[in-house]
Amino acid sequence: SLDELRSSLPPRRAGGPLVVAVAGLRFMLPDAPTTDRLHARFAEIVTALADRHHVGGRIVDNYVGDVSASIATLCPIESPFDAAGRADAATISLWLRAARLSGAHIILLDYGDSSVDARESGNEQQIRALIDGGALVIAAGGNDGNPSYPAWTDGVLAVGSVVADGAGGHVIAPYSMWDRQARKPELFAVPSGEDCAVSAVIDPTWQGTSASAFLACAAAILVWASDRSQTAWDVRQTLLDTAIARGGDGPPVLDIAAAVAAAQQR
Repeated sequence: SLDELRSSLPPRRAGGPLVVAVAGLRFMLPDAPTTDRLHARFAEIVTALADRHHVGGRIVDNYVGDVSASIATLCPIESPFDAAGRADAATISLWLRAARLSGAHIILLDYGDSSVDARESGNEQQIRALIDGGALVIAAGGNDGNPSYPAWTDGVLAVGSVVADGAGGHVIAPYSMWDRQARKPELFAVPSGEDCAVSAVIDPTWQGTSASAFLACAAAILVWASDRSQTAWDVRQTLLDTAIARGGDGPPVLDIAAAVAAAQQR
């Protein structure tokens, strides 16, 4: 119940680490996607990225971590998705409400293979409430070449996938899409993370917009942690303003190093 979720949430500390809530991410551990294991994997990878980009501190899981030296802490909300990636709209809506109650600064939504439409059972209203409350909501752009919700919800930072074109640039991945008229997705990333140069922790076989959205979320954490005076909108704009669009009209591709450098130079 919502009351049970509320009572399990830690108090939000003013000036403390960023609070991050993530739903989905089955691609990380497809054989055992439990919330605690996914949180541990998430924290491991983002901490490695923080170290590479000279952002002091680490990511911790609120279940087990000491937050005193952390740049971000993962909100201890059980994932709404089961081991097969299924969830109903009402359960997701409850999760979104809990994320809002936790005071989450960054929310990553990866509905994966779920058939749930974010416009069902109040999901869209909950997402809008998070955005209106000052949170940055990031969502995977979908892997079937069609508009996908929650990514297409106004205010959500939708992330698509690109692959190398063999000439030093990028093209939209076959399973992803780019609707220029709707300006969705707004940002793209190479899902394998090969351009992040953290091969020790990122699986080079990763594919799909779920992995791309994760990398955008990781970048947002590092950018916001580098300058805590920023708002969610500032962080979003930093990611977009530093994205690479070769040729001037190509897809805007996430550049984590440039985004972090921009935040650190302020």
